[in-house]
Amino acid sequence: GADISAHNDNAYRDTSNLLAFLHCIESQATGGESILMDGFRVAEDFQRDHPNYFQILAETPIQFQKFNTTQEIYHRRESALFELNSQGKVIAINFHPFRTSNWNIPFEKMELYYEAYRAFLSYLENPGYIYTFRLEPGDCLVFQNVRLFHGRRAFDPTSGTRHLQLTYVEWDYFWGKENYKRFKHLYLNS
Repeated sequence: GADISAHNDNAYRDTSNLLAFLHCIESQATGGESILMDGFRVAEDFQRDHPNYFQILAETPIQFQKFNTTQEIYHRRESALFELNSQGKVIAINFHPFRTSNWNIPFEKMELYYEAYRAFLSYLENPGYIYTFRLEPGDCLVFQNVRLFHGRRAFDPTSGTRHLQLTYVEWDYFWGKENYKRFKHLYLNS
């Protein structure tokens, strides 16, 4: 299998803020090391070094989509690459280069947008942000999808079996559980 560059999943869905579980079932093939990057750290450094480019990527909505004929589904969502809260802090990053179609960028903004995008890509190629390791059978990597970028190095499929299983749980579920603990005293009779 070929390299899969760093990305986050499901940017094309309204429920992209997910907790991802990547479970290694088998790992006998040569290669296939996992790649992780803290997207929030990358965004923070990018904003410090290129505030104008950061603003362009935070303000310009782009489209993410997935058309799957096997499952007969089509998802499409419009969002900026960086999603900010009311204080201007990054709360989500939507980045999946193979699921992006920038149809709605006004022509007069297109050149500057791609300059900013190219500058951001250079950060994703910086080895100082990349953590590489090998998942072994039984390992389960758990991460917040809109924060952590993931990918993998190439592997040789003729050298042995490799099977990783991926599933998601909506992040909002965990907020709901935490809120229940914090506020149950207001609703339950003692």
